[in-house]
Amino acid sequence: MADSKAEVISQIQALAEEERIAHPEEDEAAISAALDLIEERVRARRVARQRSRVMLVAAAVVGTLALALALWPCRSKGRTPSRK
Repeated sequence: MADSKAEVISQIQALAEEERIAHPEEDEAAISAALDLIEERVRARRVARQRSRVMLVAAAVVGTLALALALWPCRSKGRTPSRK
């Protein structure tokens, strides 16, 4: 049984090699498609990383503004806010 499997695998490998030699443009197309996919993934990661940085900066700005507003004196025209 193992011999028959080895023979079948050997035949499939030989046929694959013949196909690859007979149709090199298909290999080039497959390689080109794979490279395009990799470039898309890299671009998507870059965009996600940039979006993450923008969100982090926005959160820092909002936090800083909230802190500044919390510490800002509440006096207007010399009066203090009433506390109930």
